[in-house]
Amino acid sequence: MSSSGLAASKHALFSDLIITMQQFHGLMQFSRPAAMVHFFSQHRKYCLRISL
Repeated sequence: MSSSGLAASKHALFSDLIITMQQFHGLMQFSRPAAMVHFFSQHRKYCLRISL
């Protein structure tokens, strides 16, 4: 039972990561350095936690 719960939480993390990457791609469309810097400063901790 705990293993299924772990899989569900892991799936939720990857879903959040996919959404984050889509938002990042959306920012790339604007190619505005200020927006990119703001995005990285806002999500760097989150992305690093996911990659770890």
